[in-house]
Amino acid sequence: MNDDGDFLIRLAELLDQGFSIEVAISYLSITSPKERLRYKQILTSLEQGNTFYTAIKQANFPEFISAPIFYAAEHGYFTKTLHECGTLLKKKSRTRKNT
Repeated sequence: MNDDGDFLIRLAELLDQGFSIEVAISYLSITSPKERLRYKQILTSLEQGNTFYTAIKQANFPEFISAPIFYAAEHGYFTKTLHECGTLLKKKSRTRKNT
């Protein structure tokens, strides 16, 4: 969960800087070797015409994260929602470690 949170936060930051989602995910796959295959799976799904929501769902991101991202993609605040979902995942990860 912590790695998923980092991914979403870093992706949001790259999107805010003007990178396309494909370029941002490609960059993250290079800088995160242990998650490289998973991120490439997301890219492949996007290249096949799937939505980001579908791509992360296929990559086994938690449902409670993919649902808000789906609505944000449809109704706005996509980047902000990515960042907030990433923060939520990191908090949940810390909570699990402390339990």
